[in-house]
Amino acid sequence: MDRLSFTFGQFRSIANNREMLIFENSLANFSRSLLSQTFNATGREFGLKCSYMIGHSDFSLIPMIQITSGDGLNSFGVDSRDVDLGGLKYASRIDFYPLGLFKEGQVQSLNDYAHEESLKLVIGAAASYNDGASNSVGEGHGDFYLYNNLNQVMLPDYRELNFDFLSKYKGFSFMGEYSISTATGLEGLVTESLIQELQPTEISTYLALGTGLTMHVFYTSKKGYSIGFINSSITSEFENENSIVKDSNLKSLVLSKRIKDSAVVIQNSFDVLKISDVNTFTYQFLVQLEF
Repeated sequence: MDRLSFTFGQFRSIANNREMLIFENSLANFSRSLLSQTFNATGREFGLKCSYMIGHSDFSLIPMIQITSGDGLNSFGVDSRDVDLGGLKYASRIDFYPLGLFKEGQVQSLNDYAHEESLKLVIGAAASYNDGASNSVGEGHGDFYLYNNLNQVMLPDYRELNFDFLSKYKGFSFMGEYSISTATGLEGLVTESLIQELQPTEISTYLALGTGLTMHVFYTSKKGYSIGFINSSITSEFENENSIVKDSNLKSLVLSKRIKDSAVVIQNSFDVLKISDVNTFTYQFLVQLEF
């Protein structure tokens, strides 16, 4: 890979958890984990990012920085009246490969399709600061407005921390992710009623605040069969019945078969979603064709 890389335009944000860096057709399951769904929308941003590789193929460190609009993939709105709100979003990520780089394309998927002959591991950490957010996960604008005492729009700041790792060896793959989302810049905020100041836990009804932990364990055979288990747990930052983030857990057993280098994918998923001590069981079947 090139040591120094610049990207301008629309791209997958380095600030998100590792699963959000994987394209949909390379996911281990046809739906993203509960963690990814809770703290992200599309996961795409508009702006500039830069990465630099330190080391070599046997041992490397890749730091990355990113500045985006803070409004997700479209900061321009639907017309000239739909203007950008808030400031920019600043993000950084660092990926560490202590055992050398993966085979080509292997870090862009969860399954170990290429069957790494030696253990491979990438450890990552990412942080972001969205200066003035008006979308629950900072990927849009104008979904809500908060004000100061002078009735001027004043938006809270949205922060995220992500820690993750991905390892692969002879068909086995294991990925872990931990996310923390918090808010700051709340002092003096007044709600849309322009009468009442924002209450201590009320910000959780505007922004997705809390923590998430996900574990993915899969085995993929050389013939394209795979079996895996995904366990995601989400904890809301505040005990507020109207909070966007709910205490929840999702367990998924995934069976799949990939044909013709993933041109055809057949997947089965058995899921158990638990929210407020209520369990919901679902079964999903998917056939995916790629042209």
